[in-house]
Formats: sequence, structure tokens, C-alpha cells
Amino acid sequence: VQLEETPPVTASPARLGQILLNLLQNAAQAVEAREERGEIFVRCRAQDGEVQIEVEDTGQGMSPEVMERVFQPFFTTKGESRGTGLGLYLSRQLAEEMGGTLEVRSTLGSGSTFTLRLPAASTVTTSADAPAAPARPASRA
Repeated sequence: VQLEETPPVTASPARLGQILLNLLQNAAQAVEAREERGEIFVRCRAQDGEVQIEVEDTGQGMSPEVMERVFQPFFTTKGESRGTGLGLYLSRQLAEEMGGTLEVRSTLGSGSTFTLRLPAASTVTTSADAPAAPARPASRA
């Protein structure tokens, strides 16, 4: 885990937590699928008025065809018993509702990196319809 000091983001803590939980679960499942020991890296940093959170795994990675569909609803590579195909779709929707983005980079056979970008709180104006609270990464203990 690599956490830099970052400004707060204006986000729903529950929604942000749901995105991170989904990304970490997917990363864990990706490294489980490898025969050799896998690793998961989490990085948080501020850049260009936004906070970026990366979840990287050394799992099997994705083909370009899978990457094109990974954020589509009901798309899964895990089979019916392990996934609904909604996790990444909903995570991207939640990120966009908070004024952010969720993107992926992947190399087949090497792993994947999901990057969540959210505007720093000082650059965001929230509407009355979307209650939000400043969220900060957990302190390093």
C-alpha cells in the first residue's frame, strides 16, 4: 500500500467503499487464478486537482476483447457461480455519479490496474440532490 497525503474528495463514503471493495475483490480473484503467488498493490496520490486511487494485481490480465467489455452490465469472465457481471459496471456508474472516472489498463498474462479518479473537494460543487461528505483515505497505522 502506497498512500500519499491527498486532499479530501467530496464523495459518499458508502459508494467509495463499494467501489474499493469491488476492485479489491476482483484483484484477489485475479491473483487466485494464477498458479504462482500473486500480489495486489494499492496506491493513492493527488495529481492535477484530483485524487487517484489505483488497485493493481499481478493476476492473469485481460485480453483487448475482454477489456472492451469489462464495464458492460452482465459481462463476466468468472462464470455464474462467482460473478454477476455487475460489479465493475456499477463501480464505474458510482464513480461517474461522484464526478470521477474508473479506467483499466491490462496486459494478458501480467495483470491489471484499475484507476479511480475523483475531483479534489476544493474543485467540486455538490448539488442538494446528492448528499456527500468529504472522504479521506484511512490513515496509515
